[in-house]
Amino acid sequence: MPSSLTQKQTSFCSAYVECGNASEAYRRAYPRANNWKPETVHKRASELLSHGAVLGRIEELKDELAKLNLWTREQSVKSLISVIERPEKCSDIIAAVRELNAMHGFNAPDKLELSGPNGTPLPTRIEIDWGDG
Repeated sequence: MPSSLTQKQTSFCSAYVECGNASEAYRRAYPRANNWKPETVHKRASELLSHGAVLGRIEELKDELAKLNLWTREQSVKSLISVIERPEKCSDIIAAVRELNAMHGFNAPDKLELSGPNGTPLPTRIEIDWGDG
């Protein structure tokens, strides 16, 4: 931890790299901010992001995280494109295009049905019988 940063500033940096949202990171690092107006949190988070040492630490953390990633989205796309360009069989092209479409959100969302048997509503309360004991 760089000595120029306070513990809360360091916590903010870690939270920011984790969630990617300055206001949320500020709330995590400074719990009292949970009671503040969103505009106030946003202003304070923006001020913290403009601090040179804070920005430097965020970049360090991002670099460390990038080194830990063994497979990036870009590598996935390049691999799928190579399958399309040099397929072993025609079905490889279809499978690769299907996967690329899914990665980029081009597919219709999957439908998730939240109901009980035969479409009945799910129970709002579940009781568990622990037996006699």
